[in-house]
Amino acid sequence: MVATRPTIYVTPTYSPGLRVSGDVANLVDPENHTLLVSATVPRTNRFTQPATSYELYAWPSIDFALVAYEYSSESFSGSSAREPVYGWASTPNHRPTGADERIDIDFVAQRIMPTTVSASFVLPRGTFFEDPDRGMYVTETDETATQITGTHVAYDIAIDQTVTYTLESIDLPFLSPRYTQVLFVATDGTASAMVAGRARSGPIDVELLAPPTFAAIGPVARASVVSVTGAVPEARTNLRVYSTTEGATWRIEGARGASEVRIPELPSGVDPALAYPLGARVALDLCADRFVPYYNCRLFAGGENRPIALE
Repeated sequence: MVATRPTIYVTPTYSPGLRVSGDVANLVDPENHTLLVSATVPRTNRFTQPATSYELYAWPSIDFALVAYEYSSESFSGSSAREPVYGWASTPNHRPTGADERIDIDFVAQRIMPTTVSASFVLPRGTFFEDPDRGMYVTETDETATQITGTHVAYDIAIDQTVTYTLESIDLPFLSPRYTQVLFVATDGTASAMVAGRARSGPIDVELLAPPTFAAIGPVARASVVSVTGAVPEARTNLRVYSTTEGATWRIEGARGASEVRIPELPSGVDPALAYPLGARVALDLCADRFVPYYNCRLFAGGENRPIALE
């Protein structure tokens, strides 16, 4: 039986304020294939769904182009994937006018021929990385992991944890520095690694961290200590409080290698329900070598989450 392609949390996406939209022409199969459109500026959101038009946001003060590709997920299992790309297109570099922009994309007139590489790396051993329901993405991107200029079209994971993959990418003269991102997802969390440089053929060194775990958390209206299993010396242990109804609320950045993270006591008179909205939960992650000024990490591992008890 073929497994369902998992939903993968990639990185936070952003809405910088300049709305960009348009029609997309000459797709191979817009009803059954997925269209991905991203802008060549950092910290932007991207459009991903079957469609003949798109909408995303860019920065009103930064020149940008749009990069698009059409792909499908033909097959996916815990050990392999076949996700062919049917075409790439790119618009010219564009200077924003300050108002919402309409920019159409044509997969014939603006077609870009990709470069194909074949590469490999080795996944770590362990329950997390050997999960039978695992999935993976390999992309060429920027340090915020929002500009996509390359994507795998196939990969296989051998019994010895060696991953072999084929990736297509395009090169444009005005692109930000490139990284190869490996994003791994399993039942108990996600892990990602950013490897400096454009995607290339041959073996590459990929370091991935397993997500941390933690014990039950006491009522957070008072100070609470979260004990962490799986901390590593090179990564900060961070705690994130978020709401299933209202999104992220606040974050505690811990020390490198920290085996515990403290949730501070709320000030006197503060209603815990305001600090911890309805459906609030706590999640832990490991972050090594943060890209400044962005929050994205060279190495990231995020794991389980637990509901918050207010009292």
